[in-house]
Amino acid sequence: MGWLFAAPLDDAEKILGLTNPTIALDALERAAIKGMLEHVDLETGNAGSTVMNEEEKQRYQAWNHGLRRGYGMRVRIVTGRGLLIDSVLSESPAERAGLLKNDLIVAFADQPFTGMPPEQVLPYLEQPYEGTVAVDVLRNGELRRFQLVRGDFWIQGVSILDSQLQVHFWSEDSANEIEKILKNCEHKKLILDLRDNEGGMIEQVIETLSLFLGPDIVVGYRQTSEKKEALSTSGEKAWDGELVILINRGTKGISEFFVQSLRENMSVPLVGEPSAGLSSEFHIYPLSKGLYINIADTELISAMGMTWRGGGIKPDVMVRTSMNNPSLSGRIVDLQLETALRVLGVP
Repeated sequence: MGWLFAAPLDDAEKILGLTNPTIALDALERAAIKGMLEHVDLETGNAGSTVMNEEEKQRYQAWNHGLRRGYGMRVRIVTGRGLLIDSVLSESPAERAGLLKNDLIVAFADQPFTGMPPEQVLPYLEQPYEGTVAVDVLRNGELRRFQLVRGDFWIQGVSILDSQLQVHFWSEDSANEIEKILKNCEHKKLILDLRDNEGGMIEQVIETLSLFLGPDIVVGYRQTSEKKEALSTSGEKAWDGELVILINRGTKGISEFFVQSLRENMSVPLVGEPSAGLSSEFHIYPLSKGLYINIADTELISAMGMTWRGGGIKPDVMVRTSMNNPSLSGRIVDLQLETALRVLGVP
């Protein structure tokens, strides 16, 4: 990549001597590296490059294999009422607390959600609470309270429910799991749900694209300042049915690459919200004193030269998350999923 990091701040000791000698030299050097990376991102139009120590590097690598810290539940807003739990991951803090799919969270950390605007609801779950948090839910018309604690959990790669194939994360075995599902699928209509898929392993993305496109198809490019590498499929095709893809603001990075590749090669209709707009790949390089940089040094672009950087991928049918409302019968509806079913022609 052409970068050489060595003694990133030779005059750090002199600066400390002139200002505040109580500041740790290592902290000053790390801040200097961080500032350089921010400038590099600004100049290149990328974002997210950072400096990390050994422990942080190991945790980042574990993140790339599906380790997360949080509650392990997927939720969506029910305007004016709270958050509906769409799914609870196995062996997650939410499962251990006793929360279930279709529970409606009406209060979190003693903050009622009733009547609260949608944009104010999700931040409560995103705050890094330490210790136990009280969660009030409606389950079958009964108000119940649970105690929830943030913790580590692993994201499962793939799950299937009726016509909805959810790819939660591109983990080590995602392509194999998807292939098994496709080959055992009795119907020829499928919704591929990539909502909140933050990325993972690009090799799994390429293998999965092979299942839909067949071998020897250029699906995009990996581009640096020095070269442009074609990315091509190699595996056999396993699906020849109809397909609709669900995306939202949590669809990021290599998941956006996957979506754009299928859109260009199969004209697959997209339903949901614009994706995150992250097109960079990150790579780790060692520095001195046990530090590493994780830098956005590669950009992914589509086979037609399209980029989704910044603006994201726009769906063909726009359905906002906050548009999820109860139906007249009182059933809480996932309008994004319901819309995708209609587009696919599934009753």
